[in-house]
Amino acid sequence: MKKLLPLFFFLGGTLFAETTLAPAAEAALTEGSSVQTQEPAPPVALQTDIPAAAASPTMAKPATPAVAQPVPTTVPARPEFRHSTGLERDVTDPFETVYTKVLRRRLEVGYRTVSHDLDVDGQIKGDRATFEGTYFGSINELKLYDDDIQNFYFQYAFIPYAGIGITWDEMDIATKDGPSPQESDGDVNIETDMFYLFVRYPIQLPNVELQITPFFEFGKADHSVGFSAEESWAARGNSLSLSDESGEYYAYGIEFTFHERFSAHVIWRRTEFTTTGQYVNEPNNNIVPVEMRLDHDSFGFGAKFTF
Repeated sequence: MKKLLPLFFFLGGTLFAETTLAPAAEAALTEGSSVQTQEPAPPVALQTDIPAAAASPTMAKPATPAVAQPVPTTVPARPEFRHSTGLERDVTDPFETVYTKVLRRRLEVGYRTVSHDLDVDGQIKGDRATFEGTYFGSINELKLYDDDIQNFYFQYAFIPYAGIGITWDEMDIATKDGPSPQESDGDVNIETDMFYLFVRYPIQLPNVELQITPFFEFGKADHSVGFSAEESWAARGNSLSLSDESGEYYAYGIEFTFHERFSAHVIWRRTEFTTTGQYVNEPNNNIVPVEMRLDHDSFGFGAKFTF
């Protein structure tokens, strides 16, 4: 019987472990596993439509007034060069001076070559043998010298399409009394100051960096007229005096602008005036009134720089 007691204790302990400890251990393991695999609860949605004062009376604060945000300013871009005129003043330039306000895109300086065509050039007037119908005495022909004239001109544009200008001109005409070039009593010398108004209209050609600008001039021409007598003619007691005259003139032209400041042009000008005077022959005490109509056309070409 004593030998069977250890067997009874072993069997009883095993039974106790299977019936009591094993279920408890399994329950503990099951509970731990469920804690580790449990997913987090979804977030609770907040009620944002509840006023702050109602939701938390003790934490309510007065509303902060809205502050106006500054409106960003945009600086206008500098105007680009336009072939059409280029005369607009750049008002965005912070360093404007007398140049930018008064001269820039307004003052223009040009240089041109001009040739003349006298209406009566080479025409015979009257009979030099009888002195009837001649200019004076035996002088019955005026012959224009073929020399081209070079001169400057200056213009100031009040607006892109109009302004004022000034230029100069000169012309020399031989007085002849025979077919030979040497048969001359002297030369009529004309120096002219021209003051004018101009209008123009620029036309930008499509798809090319070139504009054409037709222009028109109308002005006043002050003619200073003199006579350079041939020495042998003057030695015989002859002299001729001519009057200074003023008159109007007009001109047409086309300008070709190929750069912001540089352009070329062609021009045709019409000038009409008549000078009067007297021819004096002292040995014979002879005084003859003189009238010369000196209408002429002028053709020129040149270049211009715009400040």
